Amino acid sequence: MLSDMADRMLAGFGDAAPSTPDCWRILAEQGILAVGLPEETGGFGSIIEQSLVHEALGRSASRLPVLGCGVLARDLAIAANGLAADVVDGSQMVAAALIEGAEPVVAAGDGDDIRLTGSKRIVLGAATADRLIVHAQALGASRLFMVEADADGVEIVGETLLDGSPAGSVTFANAPALALGDADSAAVALAQALDTATLLAIAELHGLAASAVDLTVEFVGQRAQFGRSLKEFQAVQHRLAEMVVDRHLVRSHLDVALSARQSRPGMAPGESFPIAVAAGRLALNICEVAIQLHGAMGMTDEYPLGNRIRRTMVLNGLVQGWERYRRKTGSPATGMEPGAALQ
Repeated sequence: MLSDMADRMLAGFGDAAPSTPDCWRILAEQGILAVGLPEETGGFGSIIEQSLVHEALGRSASRLPVLGCGVLARDLAIAANGLAADVVDGSQMVAAALIEGAEPVVAAGDGDDIRLTGSKRIVLGAATADRLIVHAQALGASRLFMVEADADGVEIVGETLLDGSPAGSVTFANAPALALGDADSAAVALAQALDTATLLAIAELHGLAASAVDLTVEFVGQRAQFGRSLKEFQAVQHRLAEMVVDRHLVRSHLDVALSARQSRPGMAPGESFPIAVAAGRLALNICEVAIQLHGAMGMTDEYPLGNRIRRTMVLNGLVQGWERYRRKTGSPATGMEPGAALQ
């Protein structure tokens, strides 16, 4: 099964640095980067198969930038200009530069002489990307542009997020760019890619939640206090039951999002966001209970629970940022303010 294969592959990576090129090549060789794409672009499977892969990523608390480079940038590149082969076979690592930095990115010029100026931040996988898909303003309309990562006028400052996953800030100083499609196609591609990434973040949250529950059940079964196993205390049992219920609720939220996508492929942009917010709250609650039952040990870098907690926090932040940016570009609202459900 795809899920089992993904689990074995990710386990084989161990603590490999997320920027290791070999890891990305293996993802491509195993077909992970092709999951969910149409067959004519070299892909296979549907959003269901994609969700299985991202649940596996969650279970392993993987730091690989699959959401950013393997979903957002991949879908934008293919929708805008049909750049399927280079992305799917792993020969080109493409990062999506969306969230604005200190100065919004604007495009000047036309035809073969387009230049970008401005900055982007929280660009997942930026430091190891070969190309950047940049969403920028051009003559009052939002467009997508392709920029070579090593082009003149492009400065990438690598950074790591709270969970250790690779990201970066990108500054463009009159950098050469290639326009991808028109403003209308850019708006459609961006909305669809953001919604897909948000939906798959829910799948990853479920994998993280399931892993946190398993680690906690194992821990309380091994530890003893007052001559009794921790799992024998009724208060601990109640907290474990709460975690299991919340995990199943995260699964239910994922099923709702997947069902909506399958029954209505053209669903309105942003419809996955409220579901992701609710799933994120549940996953965070699971992490809080897990910390309580583990004690200080649960927050250490050496123990695997800490990685799950930090990744859950990062995913919630990414989903919030994507929705804010989607609204900023003028897509239809979902009826829920970004961040309101997490306050």
